[in-house]
Amino acid sequence: MKIFYLFILMMFINGCAQKDAFTMFNLTKEQRLSENSIQTVKIKDKKGAIVGMLSTLYLNDIDADKYEDGEYFYIYFYVKDKQELHFLLNDKEPVYIEKLSVNNRFSKLLNSTNVWNKYRMLKFEKTEDRKLTLKLKDKTLSFKGIVYKKED
Repeated sequence: MKIFYLFILMMFINGCAQKDAFTMFNLTKEQRLSENSIQTVKIKDKKGAIVGMLSTLYLNDIDADKYEDGEYFYIYFYVKDKQELHFLLNDKEPVYIEKLSVNNRFSKLLNSTNVWNKYRMLKFEKTEDRKLTLKLKDKTLSFKGIVYKKED
């Protein structure tokens, strides 16, 4: 009888082994990559109170061929009493910032559209650094730097 229960247990384990977290969803390759790449952090004021949220997506991980001439990030954020945030990547300013509407060309990647968020696409100069650290330039707000590791 123990062998029968062991056989049934092995069937359940084996039945689940062929699936991953995305199997039950109808996601494109880009959406699966996006879900693996997104990072979200809380933004705090100098007193340590949470005043907003920031989500980032490293676009080079999603389509390296399309974003080969720089380091590209899709970000969206909400910060109480702030209309704009300024970012640094490895202590360098972005070379291009595009303000995006709520429904934009990246919306389909993450299915996150809220009218209170601000949406941006940031481009930084191409770097050979393997570790990319995105930080806020604002001295009145803080969050731990968001780190992405470039794939080979």
